[in-house]
Amino acid sequence: MPDKASDTVSRPRLSLGIIILGCFVAPLLVHSSTLAIPAIARDLSLDARTISWFTMALVIGNVSFMLPAARLGDRFGRKRLFVLGMLLAALASLLGALAQDSVTLMVCRFLQGMGNAIIFGNGLALINGITPIEKRGRVTGVYAAFCYLGIVSGPLLGGYVIDHFNWRMVFFIPVPILLLASLVGAVGLTWERFGKRDSRFDISGSVIYTLAILLLAPGVQNINTLAGQLTIALGLVLLAGFCWQQMVKTDPLIELGLFVRNRLFGFSCLATLFIYVGLFSLPFIITLYLQYIKAIGAQTAGLILISQAIFTALVAPFSGLLSERHPSHYIAISGVLIVACGLALLCRIDAGSSLLEVIAALCLIGAGAGLIDTPIIHAALATVTLEHLGSASAAINTMRMMGGFVSIGIISALLNIQIGGALITPEVYGELLTVVHWYFILSIGFALCAAACLYWGFQNRQPVLA
Repeated sequence: MPDKASDTVSRPRLSLGIIILGCFVAPLLVHSSTLAIPAIARDLSLDARTISWFTMALVIGNVSFMLPAARLGDRFGRKRLFVLGMLLAALASLLGALAQDSVTLMVCRFLQGMGNAIIFGNGLALINGITPIEKRGRVTGVYAAFCYLGIVSGPLLGGYVIDHFNWRMVFFIPVPILLLASLVGAVGLTWERFGKRDSRFDISGSVIYTLAILLLAPGVQNINTLAGQLTIALGLVLLAGFCWQQMVKTDPLIELGLFVRNRLFGFSCLATLFIYVGLFSLPFIITLYLQYIKAIGAQTAGLILISQAIFTALVAPFSGLLSERHPSHYIAISGVLIVACGLALLCRIDAGSSLLEVIAALCLIGAGAGLIDTPIIHAALATVTLEHLGSASAAINTMRMMGGFVSIGIISALLNIQIGGALITPEVYGELLTVVHWYFILSIGFALCAAACLYWGFQNRQPVLA
């Protein structure tokens, strides 16, 4: 159970403000730096395979550390770990701003992923842990809105900075904000929240899980080779071993029993996985399409990309209120189907497509995405006890980032098959457009799988706490 000595939250508004600020800056940094990929590729002479690693390194750091971060927060304090995550993200960004080669840049992205894992692995549990239950739906909606506002600001900030200054400034600008937020969180907020303080940290599970992720990443990159396929097979074996180990472990990294005992929670997490497989790489693939195939500047590309995030940020708070008054699965399924329609429009784009077509599709996807996250989170976390809140939040965030891991893996495999180690020049734009089309076709399939999971998960559900 939570530590009773730390139940009183001092400065509640400041506390929520710091948590939301951290969850705003983290996606801002990710999406502003994603827009910088073409500029970085030109400056450091990166080929298509290395470009895909720019995002893959971030996702690996995030996925591999999400579960350990949440468990460490349960034991040593979620607020304390949250502050540490912001500090790590700041230091990683400073490293990226000073990077002179691709290796340093990949290390920076990996550390950024770790920092984001700590922030999001504890942020959602903190919000739900310090907010009265009758207000959690709307506060979760505000949390989701600011996360998407970070996504909105990312391309806008990145595009302006890249066109007027240098891609290194994209990494440097969030550093003072994160450092200041870390200082206020460490010194100004005296309360704390815990999960199972007497639990032991699962070192062996962390090692097995991390090794599985580290094997799957290069395997997916080289899926068209025998070595890549064998690496994937070994990674899947380790992942299966990790699941078995977690089932028999006294203090596991993730409570897999939540998925087995709680049908609604299990299918909600599976739906989250499919949604993020389809949507995580959307800014990445649209950035490549706009800046290479359409030959437009970073600032204009950023303005186009924010159309999706603006609609998501506008809709997300209302979805939080709706989820308190109406069945959550109706709202979420409607959002998924709207997203699928937007993706279907993007399947038609080519070198001659109007930018208005792209913007209209992105707005549709953004509106649908705004209806998805908050109802799923609200419904899933309402079925677990406070004791399991950290594990449940970590499970949702892990599924989200695992979806991102699979998503960028698919993009990496498509780029490797179609373009390989060549630089992205006009000679390979036809192959790049093929990658774009296949990505959107697969994304529609994943969106429909998510809708099916939400429908099945809410059938004959039992209002029993896990």
